Amino acid sequence: MQELKFTWSKLALCSVPIVLCLTLPMVLMYLFALEAASPRGTGSLGFLLFAVLSISTCLLILPAFILSCVGLAYPRWRLHALVCLASIASLFVGYLAGGSISNHVQKATLTRLAERSKPLIAAIKSYEQKNGQPPDSLDALVPEFISKVPATGIGASPDYQYQSLTNSSSYGNNRWVLQVNEPAGAPPFTTFIYLPLQDYSVLTYGFVVWRISDWAYWHQG
Repeated sequence: MQELKFTWSKLALCSVPIVLCLTLPMVLMYLFALEAASPRGTGSLGFLLFAVLSISTCLLILPAFILSCVGLAYPRWRLHALVCLASIASLFVGYLAGGSISNHVQKATLTRLAERSKPLIAAIKSYEQKNGQPPDSLDALVPEFISKVPATGIGASPDYQYQSLTNSSSYGNNRWVLQVNEPAGAPPFTTFIYLPLQDYSVLTYGFVVWRISDWAYWHQG
C-alpha cells in the first residue's frame, strides 16, 4: 500500500477546506442571530440564506461521502478523500457549535427584552389593580400608566402582542397574556411569553424551551 507523504505546505493546503467547513457555519449562524436581534434586523433574510445553505450542504454531503469512501481505495485519490471526509466531519461540528452560539445570542437577547419589558408589565398590573380588570389593549395604558406603548427593541419582532383574558382563558387562571412572536421566516409557532401568575405548566401543548427571568420561550408546535 502506498504511504501518504505529508509536507508542511501540503498539510496547510489540506487544512483550508477543513477549517472553512468548521468556521463558516459558526460565523454565519452568529451573524444571522445578531441580525435578527438587532433593532433594525428582519430575521427573514438571514433565515432564508441559512436555509438555502443548509439544504445545499445536505444535498452535497451524501454524494461527497460516497465518492470519498470510494476514493480511499485508490492511492492517487486517498489524500483528497481523507480531506473530504474530514471536511464533512468539520461541517457537522461547525453546525453544532453554530447552533450553540446562536442559542447563546438568542438567550442574551431575550434576557434583555425581559428587562426592558418590566415598565410595561408594571403598567398593566397598575391598571388592573386600579380598575379591577386588565386593560382591553395596551393603548388603554396611555398616558395614565405609561407615556407610550414601547416597542420590543427587536427589529424582527418589533411589537408586543397583548390579550385580555377576562371572559375566557386557555392560559389557566391568568387574566392576561403578553408575548413577542417570532418573525415570519423563523421556526414556526415559537413565542416569548409572559403570564402574570408565572404558572407556565398551563401551556399544555408544545413545550417550554427556556425559562428566562419571569418569561418563557415557548415552542407551540
